[in-house]
Amino acid sequence: MYGRLDGRGFPGQLGLHHDGVIDGLRELVDAAHANGALIGPQLYHAGRQTSSASTGTTPVAPSPIPDPLMGEVPVELTIDDIADLVRCFGDAARRSEAAGCDFVQIHGAHGYLVTQFLSPFTNRRTDETEGTPPGGDGSCSRSSRRSAPRPATASRSSSACRVTSSFPAG
Repeated sequence: MYGRLDGRGFPGQLGLHHDGVIDGLRELVDAAHANGALIGPQLYHAGRQTSSASTGTTPVAPSPIPDPLMGEVPVELTIDDIADLVRCFGDAARRSEAAGCDFVQIHGAHGYLVTQFLSPFTNRRTDETEGTPPGGDGSCSRSSRRSAPRPATASRSSSACRVTSSFPAG
């Protein structure tokens, strides 16, 4: 589930981008619980792996490198944009908890935005969010680990943390 509208990967996808979705998600959570299941969303942002047709705006990414399948050149995120994304991930986690979810998981695989920050192929930044430089060993450098938006898991004392200390987020 996306936490900010420009992170929607495809039309019709469920999102946690505003408080108005909490009641509907609560119905889904209640149905899962009534059948003995635990439930929690994977929070993600598609980054460059989406289209303006899906989001209503130009895709965003760490660097303006188009996704080979989507073909659109994304807008490079500013430092303020990144801070807003972290807040939005935290708000989405808060909405999940408010809806009664049992946990949230940050989806950082499959080339989505978190992965885009960690890859030297998609992160060519030279500011404090730069990742492993091209030609590097491909390992996750200290700066690249810092650069990926890490909302609820960064620190329970972090200003981005929007969930209670007992709510599993990872």
